[in-house]
Amino acid sequence: LAAAPRLSEMSLELDYGEDVFCDLQEAGCFLRRQNPKLGGRFTKAAQETFAYLSAHPHLGRPRPEFDVEGMRSWAVKGFRRYLIFYVPTDTRLRVLRVLEGSRDLSAEFSQ
Repeated sequence: LAAAPRLSEMSLELDYGEDVFCDLQEAGCFLRRQNPKLGGRFTKAAQETFAYLSAHPHLGRPRPEFDVEGMRSWAVKGFRRYLIFYVPTDTRLRVLRVLEGSRDLSAEFSQ
């Protein structure tokens, strides 16, 4: 992923976990099979949502059930079933995963 454009001076630097790229590819391929245009739209929407969250890092719902300190989740714009899991710090927004919400999320975060 290319670095997201800075939305404001207060935007946090984006940092991606090692599984994010696989998550995006998996979701994009699944959606592309449903409609050839959906895969590309999903990837673009995810990048836009990452940038939005970097400017508004505390919008997401806290996720204490996953035992990752400070983790929050927020839906991908236009793809409400897909959740971005992230941890904001003072200077960075660490994107950990992008997962379809009906998956066994506890299993995904216990690995």
